[in-house]
Amino acid sequence: MTTVKNKMTINTGKGEISAIAVNDDAYPSIKIMINGELVTVVELDSDNDNFRIHNYQGNEDEPIASYDYNPASIFDYEIVQDEIERIRELEDDGRDIEGDISILKQGLNEIYAIVVGQTEQAIISNTNMWDECHTSLDKILKFFNLIVVDDSTYFDDYKFLVVKK
Repeated sequence: MTTVKNKMTINTGKGEISAIAVNDDAYPSIKIMINGELVTVVELDSDNDNFRIHNYQGNEDEPIASYDYNPASIFDYEIVQDEIERIRELEDDGRDIEGDISILKQGLNEIYAIVVGQTEQAIISNTNMWDECHTSLDKILKFFNLIVVDDSTYFDDYKFLVVKK
């Protein structure tokens, strides 16, 4: 059974934008319309702990694009938290440990799309960091069953192509 819970409308100089909160037995959702035409539907998929987003165009009944959005982060994983903490506790010999951790975090963000199945490969754009960060990166990649493709033909020394094993 579908029940409209709430509706909000904004009138602009170019038309009307409305959002409708719908409580559906399958997936609660918010439907966004522009001038009465459905544009986007955001559904909560509580079975998979993510949101599903569907984009519509014109009078099409089927979405022109759909994708899953998982609000979780790679930093929610215990192995990632443990490795970052491990690096922070090491003797630094004058290194900018937080700077190196920032580079590691950037790389982990870049590979997260593989972890959640949104892509088959990703490029870590900067790997110019302390060897201890590389050790942690290797452990994390192994945990997620990912590998670095060693092909310096396409990338300079500081970029890694990461794929699933």
